[in-house]
Amino acid sequence: MRHDEPPLPRLEKDVLDEAGVDALFARVAGEGEDVVILLKGDVFDHSTGDPVTLEKARELFREGRVYGVQLRYRVGEEAWLDTLMHVPHGLQLVRMRQPF
Repeated sequence: MRHDEPPLPRLEKDVLDEAGVDALFARVAGEGEDVVILLKGDVFDHSTGDPVTLEKARELFREGRVYGVQLRYRVGEEAWLDTLMHVPHGLQLVRMRQPF
């Protein structure tokens, strides 16, 4: 990394249960602005289908019909990139604060 480049944002990882995933979706629905939702069909495939609502994305993720969901949104002056994935040990959240 060159010295004049900004440092990479810190990644936060956590394993959530269904209630934790529900809470995340509720927070994004209640406080999130400029929400963008991307669905992942599998490890290598990003869905390019029609836009979906938060409710539909949560339903597809809960039912295991998508491998993961990526949520890009703002809360106040902070922009976030949250990626939820089905992993062998649960539901993994990888979160990164984005430059605003």
